[in-house]
Amino acid sequence: MALFFLVVALEIKREVVTGDLREPRVAALPAIAAAGGMVVPALLYLALNAGGIGAGGWGIPMATDIAFALTLFTFIVLVVVGAAFWATAATPPAPRPG
Repeated sequence: MALFFLVVALEIKREVVTGDLREPRVAALPAIAAAGGMVVPALLYLALNAGGIGAGGWGIPMATDIAFALTLFTFIVLVVVGAAFWATAATPPAPRPG
C-alpha cells in the first residue's frame, strides 16, 4: 500500500506541476471529489453509529475505502483473467483430419 500511495502522490504532483491540473479552475473538481471521498464515508459512518459505542471510529472507513476498492478491483481482475484462462485452457484441441 505504501508503494501505491507513493505512486499516486508522484502522479498528482506531476499533474499539478506540469499537467492538466496546473490551472486552479481545472483542478477544483478533482479536489472537491477527493474531499467528498473522505468526508462522505466518515459522515455515513457517524450517521449509522451516532451516540453508540463505536461513534469514535469515524476515521476507519475514511482510511480503508481505498484498500477495499483495491481489493475488490484485484478480485475482479483475477476472476476475469482466471475465467478467460480456464475457458481457453480447458478447450480441447480440434481433431486433426486423418
